[in-house]
Amino acid sequence: MDSLVVVGTEIVKGSFDPIGRQASYIFRYKRNISNLKKKAEDLQRIRNDVEQLVLTAQMRGEIIHLVVREWLIKVDKVIGQTTKLIVEAEMINSFSKGWSGARYRLGKEGYKKISVVSELVNEGISLSHFSYPAPPPGIESTPTGDFWTSESIKLTIHETLEALKDEKIDLVGVYGMGGVGKTTLMKQIAKQVKQDMLFHEVVMATISQNVNVKTIQEELAENLGLKLDEQSVSVRARRLLMRLKQEKSILIILDNIWTRLDLAEVGILQGEGCKIVFTTRRQNVCSLMGTQKTIKVELLSEQDSWNLFRQKAGDVVDSPDLLEVAKEVASESKGLPLAIVTLGRALRDKDQDVWVDVARQLKKSIFTDIEGMHPTVFSSIKLSYDYLVSEQTQNCFLFCCLFPEDYRISKNELLMYVMGERLLGDVDTLEEARGRLHTIIEKLTSSCLLLKGDKDGYIKMHDIVRDVAISIASEERTRFVTKAGLGLHKWPEMELGKCMRMSLMGNRIRILPNNPFCPQILTLSLAENNRSLIEFPDGFFQFMESLVTLDLNHMVIRSLPPSLSCLINLRSLSLDHCERLTEKAVSLIGNLEKLEMLSLIGCRIRKLPKEMRRLTNLRLLDLSYSCHLETIPANVISSLSCLEELNMNGSGFSAWETANDGVGDDRSASLAELASLTMLTTLCLRVSNIECLSKELYIDGENLKKFAICIGQNVKTNLISSTRSMCLSPSLDPVAKWVKVLLDKTEELCLQGHQYRMGLDLVRHNNLKSLSICYCDALTLLTSDLLVTLPNLENFNVDHCEEAKEVFNSDELEEGYAPLSRLRKITLGYLRNLRTIWKGVVPFGSLIVLREMNVLHCDSLKFLFSQAMAKCLQQMEELIIVNCKGLVEIINLEKETEKALGTSSSSNSQTISLVSNSFSHSLTVFPRLRVLSITGCEKLKYLFSTRVIGSLVQLEELYIFNCNHLEELVEDYEFRSLTDTRVSVFPIFRSLRKLKLAHCESMEYLFPVKMAVSLLQLQVLQIQSCPKMKSIFSVDTAGYKKALKLADYEEFMKYGRTENKMLPLELRNLELKDLPNLMDFCLVQKCYLIVPFLEKLTIVKCPNLKTLNRIDLDGALQLKKITGDGTQSLPWFVSNLTVKCPILKKLNGAVKLGMITGDNTQSLPLLDHNLSLIFHEYDYANDLD
Repeated sequence: MDSLVVVGTEIVKGSFDPIGRQASYIFRYKRNISNLKKKAEDLQRIRNDVEQLVLTAQMRGEIIHLVVREWLIKVDKVIGQTTKLIVEAEMINSFSKGWSGARYRLGKEGYKKISVVSELVNEGISLSHFSYPAPPPGIESTPTGDFWTSESIKLTIHETLEALKDEKIDLVGVYGMGGVGKTTLMKQIAKQVKQDMLFHEVVMATISQNVNVKTIQEELAENLGLKLDEQSVSVRARRLLMRLKQEKSILIILDNIWTRLDLAEVGILQGEGCKIVFTTRRQNVCSLMGTQKTIKVELLSEQDSWNLFRQKAGDVVDSPDLLEVAKEVASESKGLPLAIVTLGRALRDKDQDVWVDVARQLKKSIFTDIEGMHPTVFSSIKLSYDYLVSEQTQNCFLFCCLFPEDYRISKNELLMYVMGERLLGDVDTLEEARGRLHTIIEKLTSSCLLLKGDKDGYIKMHDIVRDVAISIASEERTRFVTKAGLGLHKWPEMELGKCMRMSLMGNRIRILPNNPFCPQILTLSLAENNRSLIEFPDGFFQFMESLVTLDLNHMVIRSLPPSLSCLINLRSLSLDHCERLTEKAVSLIGNLEKLEMLSLIGCRIRKLPKEMRRLTNLRLLDLSYSCHLETIPANVISSLSCLEELNMNGSGFSAWETANDGVGDDRSASLAELASLTMLTTLCLRVSNIECLSKELYIDGENLKKFAICIGQNVKTNLISSTRSMCLSPSLDPVAKWVKVLLDKTEELCLQGHQYRMGLDLVRHNNLKSLSICYCDALTLLTSDLLVTLPNLENFNVDHCEEAKEVFNSDELEEGYAPLSRLRKITLGYLRNLRTIWKGVVPFGSLIVLREMNVLHCDSLKFLFSQAMAKCLQQMEELIIVNCKGLVEIINLEKETEKALGTSSSSNSQTISLVSNSFSHSLTVFPRLRVLSITGCEKLKYLFSTRVIGSLVQLEELYIFNCNHLEELVEDYEFRSLTDTRVSVFPIFRSLRKLKLAHCESMEYLFPVKMAVSLLQLQVLQIQSCPKMKSIFSVDTAGYKKALKLADYEEFMKYGRTENKMLPLELRNLELKDLPNLMDFCLVQKCYLIVPFLEKLTIVKCPNLKTLNRIDLDGALQLKKITGDGTQSLPWFVSNLTVKCPILKKLNGAVKLGMITGDNTQSLPLLDHNLSLIFHEYDYANDLD
């Protein structure tokens, strides 16, 4: 009867569903819920597969497509709702009677949710493209260390830059002996041309002594964001060429060429906007390459050599006891920067006896002859090596030469090598070993024997230093055979009976000998053999009983030979990214009972073999990014009793079982097994089965130094093991004891989907440095009692917390507390109901080191900062605001202004009076702000008040897009009342270098003309799609006209600049596009823009811009390119364009010669002497005379 009442009530309410469907919600209630559960399970499986693909793509550094990210967000939300519905239904099912109303509601919701889930399942199945490559970092981001300049270096840079500016030169050769600093010079030139905007793109590739065209193509393509999957060199060349042609102008730097390189074979075409600079040790290579300009890198002068040496060796060289011998050592360096730096660093803080001994050796020693290397360089590096403090440091240095030339050496790879041979001395744990290796690497980098890599965790070895290291390592004592990266096609034919270390890494060897006799070999690397070596002979390892380190990374082998079992002393084995290895092949590893280090990163095995239970000496097991791993048999983990590091970050395995699940060999690993690992110091894993979180599980929290643990089925964060991090899902309730133990040590915490207050109870930990709160709809955020528990927080992220109305609340904060004093970055995203960021008084000392703030999709936020909060942000450098549709102002000054000035804003007259005195009440906010970007803030009418604009003295980049109601940058009614004198001395935007404005429909002008005198540094100005804009600089208001009557023009100029200089700007690039109402650059008569540095001028779709009179092109001596679209005439008032714009080379679009007018039209034909190329982007060729 209750059921009928419910259905009848719904019909009476006016339900439009048929009566039969209403009734079916109850009568088919269980079927609906059951169907929903099945569909939800299907969706969860597809979601897990998609997430695994996403994690793999992120591991490769790729960017995930927006449609995939949005699908995952929708899925997580729907799964959460569905799970809640199913749990509620199961609870109701436990009651035999009643609950009809609830059954009806759940049956109805379940029925409707089935179609939603089904649609998401279909969308998930249809997903085909998940990611795309991230744009590569520019070469300008490559570290060059402390770049030291001298007069000769400055001259070389200047000569190279001038050659690159010369339109007749597109191939420049730079030569000099090894160690003279050619590579560092090229990196500096790359940064310079990017800074000066000489080229749209700059890419660099290093050419090894053994030329590999594919490698060169790969490096250039990677720098351009191009992926080359083809194997054919010619096909790759064509694809690379097509990509290069897409760039308007590009500089290609080829470093360290040894012989003639066929540029066409690589895919490089000279000319057409493409220029090449290469370096070489041989002058004749410049002739072979056919350079149009050859530049020699000279040695340093005696004075410059001494200055550099003194800088590296320290002020101690000035002491009377050392000065003479120090100058003698510096002189023996023969002006070679590498030798000077290496010796200076080696001798820093050494006593006088060492200095004397070094000077004696430099004079008497006879050194190995290495082609292209000055003997002094060899002697300097050899002496630096000899004076390394310990044999451990020397050995680690020599081991770095086992890697190919220019190889990016991972510190983890190097650790595998040195731990295999016990080269780090008396270290008892891997933690100690990493610390010792870090100290050694610091010593080697400070001695200039190693270089810091372009990423954390990596190092490099200079090719000159590597040559010396190979020479040292090949001596009888160490017996190295280094043939890495030489392109070998077969096993080297040489006596290996006494060889102790051999590297054949990065070759093309196809066939290995069956049983090479290497009885003394300790370390062997066959890694990265270019997918050519697919199998091992069965007896390959038979006579290598002494082998302790084996590196087989990045090979395409399907199996391991039976003779692997002969390696009874093997301690370190790397099989990273051997994607074709089978479980059967990996099972052989179980015979290597002395194995201590095993790395299987990126392998595609689905099951860890049970034979691994025998590896009782294993100290490191790395299964990171083994995405296909599904099963770990029971007792494999617990058998590894010596394990110190277990890394499963990004691994596919997360289904840990409870201790009682399964029978015999069918059982999978359980978390309880971790309790057996009493020596564990690093743990990184994911747990999806919440039920297996045993409260009795014991993990030694004191012993665990690093961990990254994700708990929950839908957790998306891919944490790293370089910190102490945890990510927890909503269903973790109650929290297991071992989780609480780790939470006390956690530095990075992510909460996802927590619905209750319990979630924030987890953040009360003093050690927290990073906190992310995601999809926590019902959570109140950081209240005063929580703020005081986070004294070390540096990074805070909140997103998709729909009900959050404020982020920080200090209403009940005790006096004297200054929370968040170490916070450096805040990111707030998708907080639809956020009203204020900080509620209550912001204590003095809070937010004092905040550097970066991102606010995205917070639609209810009307202002970002109160005045009190803004005054705290003295260190803010970057502020990004995206799609905050309700944002009215950035800083809310209204109440504070009234209080400060004792006025009311109840009438317009009072408001004008208040603001006219605003400079006397100026406010210091954001004094270090460098970057401000605002996108999609539709209600924003202005950026800043004049009370704060004077603080932005460091602002360098300003980006404003899609702000349709934005009328002005500085609040107009305040600014118009200022006198000329006050504006001219007011530092408004004085550091601004870039300003980009697009799709701002209400903007009529960009700046008042008074502000022009402050734009001293502006180099890039781009304005696009602003339909109301009439001019760039304007006085088109009553206040401005009164302040700048034409009769007072000279008076204005007196305040701004010296007489007759007009408005000088440092503009390099001026782009005006799709501005239908733009009439002029400046509406003040006789007001001209002086642009002596202008290089590019673009005017497209500006039909009402009839003249370029306001730009003084007489002095635009750097102008190279003018782009138009043929929609308007642009006469120039210049007497002789070829004289005034001597390097002009391109007229893009339909900029017709007849449109370029001047006092002497007969001079126009002289254009032919300078215009090397005229493009016609539109078909107006018939209009050209």
